[in-house]
Parts: sequence; structure tokens; C-alpha cells
Amino acid sequence: MKNIALALTNVVDREALSVLLNDNYMYSVVHEAKSLEDFTTVSNFNSVPDLIITELGLYDHDNGILHLKIFKEKYPSVKILVIDTCENPEAIHKGFKFGIDGYLLKSAELEELQHCIKEIFAGKRILSNELALQWLYQFAKTEAEANEAENFIKPLLTHREYEILSLIAEGLTNCEIAEKIFMSRRTVEGHRSNLLKKLHVKNSAELVKCAYNLGLIGKRAS
Repeated sequence: MKNIALALTNVVDREALSVLLNDNYMYSVVHEAKSLEDFTTVSNFNSVPDLIITELGLYDHDNGILHLKIFKEKYPSVKILVIDTCENPEAIHKGFKFGIDGYLLKSAELEELQHCIKEIFAGKRILSNELALQWLYQFAKTEAEANEAENFIKPLLTHREYEILSLIAEGLTNCEIAEKIFMSRRTVEGHRSNLLKKLHVKNSAELVKCAYNLGLIGKRAS
């Protein structure tokens, strides 16, 4: 079982997340506080958590990043997931530089949060799917930059979702995809629906655009 600490300003957010995590037999919430600063001033935890879920700071991101740095120096083995409303690339980049393992927007759905925690414990670094897509389209001026952005997005999709996305990009219908990969049409439809949600797009044409930007046109997922 993994021990998790919560450092969130809003008590409702803390309580809701605590209930959610404690309902999962794999996790146990062992500490709660209003901010990461509260944890950095504690001389020692009764038991050092495996992961802390916190914020950058509602109004002062630089101060929040400073406490990230201080906390990481004190507890280098503890993984950090930030959930916030900040969409500032510079602030988030600093956060990763000083040791966070994942960053999600507060608008993220439950499925993305659960997947993010799982991937962090698997040793990966995760950026909000919505932000990753925004930055891919806005800042990827070269193939190398696009590949770097793709590394943030790829863990958020399963191997099967990548496979289906590549087949959608080839123009196959749900029935054709189902036949090709030996899956029911209804299951394919479920994966397509998940892709629309995860990639924050509205239709198949936009899925094809995502596939193109991710380099999936004309090849199967690896």
C-alpha cells in the first residue's frame, strides 16, 4: 500500500480527495495540511509518505516552487503531484525542474487523476493532458520539439488507445477496426469515446489531427 499526503488549501478538496484515495485499497492518506510549507516546517513525519498531492500556490507560484525545492531537498524520495489552475508554462517548467513528478489541472477528470498517480508510482513524469496538447500545438516548431511534447502525452493513452487512434487516422470505421483487432464494435466505440475525452476533441476529424501531430499517421502504435 502506498502512503499519500495531501497539502491543499481548500478543505473540501482535501476531504473529497481523501475519501477517493482511501476507497482505493492501494492507497492510504496518512497526512493532511493546508500547504506544502506546513510539511517543510515539520521536523519529521511519523511515516514519510510515498507521494504528496499539493498546489503551486493560488496567487504566488514562485513561493510555491520555493517550497517544492525545500521539501524535495528534505525528502528527496517523496514523489510530488501538483494539482492547480496555473497554465503558465514557465512556472510549471520550474516545478518539474525542482522535482515534481506530475502536474494536473483542477479540471482533470477522475480517470486522468487515477492514471496519473499510477504512472507516477511507475516512475514516470506526467503533465496534464489538456496542457500537453495545448503546448504541442503552440510551441512545437520542430520535429524534435514535437517528440519532446509527445513524451508527456503518450503515457496518458493506453497501448490499445494508441492502436485504435492510429487505425482511426487510417480511415477505418468502428466495425473495420473491431474486425482488424478482434474486438467487439461496442468496445471500439468505448475506446473512441475515451479518446475524445482524453484528447479534448469533439469528433473524428479532430482525432485524425491529433494522430497526425503525434506522428501516428501511417503507422501502428508502438
